[in-house]
Amino acid sequence: MIGKVIFLQLIIFGGIFITSKRFMNVENDAKTYFIGVLLILFLLVCSFSRKGLPRFIAALSTTYVGIGFSIVCFILSTYGLLQYSGYIPSRHYAFPITGTYENPAGFAAVQAALFPFALYLCFRNEYKCWIRWFAGVTAVLCFVSVLLSGSRAGVLAICAAAMVVLVLRTKVLSVFKTHRWLWLPLILTIVIASVVMYRIKASSADGRLFVWSICLDMIKERPLFGYGIGGIEKHYMDAQAAYFNVHPDSPYVMLADNVTHPFNEYIKLTVNYGLVGLAMALFVLALTVKRLFKSKENVKVIGLAVTASVFVMCQFSYPFHYAAVWFIAAIAVIPAFFKESEGKEEWETPKYLRITLPVMFSVLLAVVLRMMYLDLKWAEMSKRSLAGHTERMLPYYEKMKPQMQHNPLFLYNYAAELNYIGRYEESLSITEECRLGWNDYDVQMLLADNLENTGQIDDAIDAYRHAEDMIPCRFEPLESMMALYLGQGDTLRAIGIATKIVIKPIKISSFRTKEIIDKGYKVLNESNSHSM
Repeated sequence: MIGKVIFLQLIIFGGIFITSKRFMNVENDAKTYFIGVLLILFLLVCSFSRKGLPRFIAALSTTYVGIGFSIVCFILSTYGLLQYSGYIPSRHYAFPITGTYENPAGFAAVQAALFPFALYLCFRNEYKCWIRWFAGVTAVLCFVSVLLSGSRAGVLAICAAAMVVLVLRTKVLSVFKTHRWLWLPLILTIVIASVVMYRIKASSADGRLFVWSICLDMIKERPLFGYGIGGIEKHYMDAQAAYFNVHPDSPYVMLADNVTHPFNEYIKLTVNYGLVGLAMALFVLALTVKRLFKSKENVKVIGLAVTASVFVMCQFSYPFHYAAVWFIAAIAVIPAFFKESEGKEEWETPKYLRITLPVMFSVLLAVVLRMMYLDLKWAEMSKRSLAGHTERMLPYYEKMKPQMQHNPLFLYNYAAELNYIGRYEESLSITEECRLGWNDYDVQMLLADNLENTGQIDDAIDAYRHAEDMIPCRFEPLESMMALYLGQGDTLRAIGIATKIVIKPIKISSFRTKEIIDKGYKVLNESNSHSM
């Protein structure tokens, strides 16, 4: 059993700390494949024997898992604090702590999910004193590192997990029942803390509220079954463009950006699968909570605390974007669905499952390994293209396309490479395919450029205008439209675009932005000189 637990620690450790430049997404892809491959391989081995899977399930609720996850939490917290102190570089210039992720969201989501394992150990008097002290230090470091990372969602998630552990392991609830006046300062503290957390990053909070409002409009359009898989990626930016087209003076203009996730897992679920999908997810959540309440103590406390942590995190971030969160949550709640997890191992895997499960896991492993191979090959092709070998790589892109056509990011990359070497007709065709699964500002700009270079000027102007509506604070679509109008001899419309450029508020000053504004002034000055 200890061997199984050690293997689980290896999976979660690698699934948090491993990164690889051989993948397109350096921070996330390697972690995902590491967890996926090792977990499937582990389950495959366990499924061959009668006692393999039962003993694996029993191992999930042992003390060793809590200690092992606490050690990982301690290491990740220390890593984050070293980043904050400058001893280890952060992976994003704008954030002091990101852990091994591209931004604080992944760091905070994983820390919030690991936190209950450490905190629970603090209240186990039967454990040795040094274990409880270590767990207490880990819990404090975890909270401090998440707080310093600037992730408000992470702080709220940790607070939610702490409340669950305190309620279930102490008499704090009975104290509040006896002294009801304590609820007033508690509620007042929560309100003040909420206001402070909003004020710290008011623009970020306003931006999320805006995204949610657009998503709610999308839900109204298709309330029951939603837009299907990838609905956000396919349709959100079009909905945002429609809003700004009607409300060009909206206060949210300067907050708009490319959106691939609404920063709320429940809203994303509803947009993609409608109220039916949301209801099914809530049913599974309610069933999980019910089973956890009926479980033995350590499974109940840790399972409910992790569930509360992830539940809160889902309301303000995207924790399910990270494979480690899925893995930790599964480890915490799976024992609740097996009565045998209470230390009894009499049950055995039925004979028919010892035949079907190995086959199923073998097929699944083959599929995942094939996906990993394709991603590795794509990343290598992309890097060689960036190094100036685009012409040599395009035959490989073409050969891989039938296997990767389900991946809109691959299609976008392929179309961009074709566009770069001037094969605009082919790039246009691939871009149109990409739009079926992914349609944001960058895709729209690529589409517009392809249309422009294939002589479809009116359609290109429409595409640039649509890109501008998607993110009104960007200057590049206006620059391109102005150039096209000048090329057509439509000086009046070019002047109108130039005027819009020079009076446009600047979100982030840059040399490129200044260059576009100078072009706008040049058009206006030339028009004034001609009129004189």
